[in-house]
Amino acid sequence: MSDQKTELARQRIAKAKEILDEVRDLFVNAVPVLWDMNRDDIKLAIEAAVEAAQEKQEESETPVEAKISLPITCKWSLYRREISFEMPVTIKRVAKVSEELADPNQPDLPMGEANGGGRV
Repeated sequence: MSDQKTELARQRIAKAKEILDEVRDLFVNAVPVLWDMNRDDIKLAIEAAVEAAQEKQEESETPVEAKISLPITCKWSLYRREISFEMPVTIKRVAKVSEELADPNQPDLPMGEANGGGRV
């Protein structure tokens, strides 16, 4: 590689490092802002996760952890030189109703329910 090409490569690497450092600094500054913007939803997500874990714990012999996920996304448009940071907060609530269905392969006994009959 010629000296001129080597120097050009060094300059590009140095510029890329500057840009990456700038993005890192922007990210570090964005996290507390995103956290503050989502504070109420984070609290609701924690409450929902604790409630769900407690409900699962009643059905489980092993400890159930309450967990939430707080991903932070960096979207970087290299073409427009734009960068944005996002932190979606999902509050997961599950409503559940369970019913037992009759087994179509299990015939009714002729005794009737008054005599303790019905499905076997």
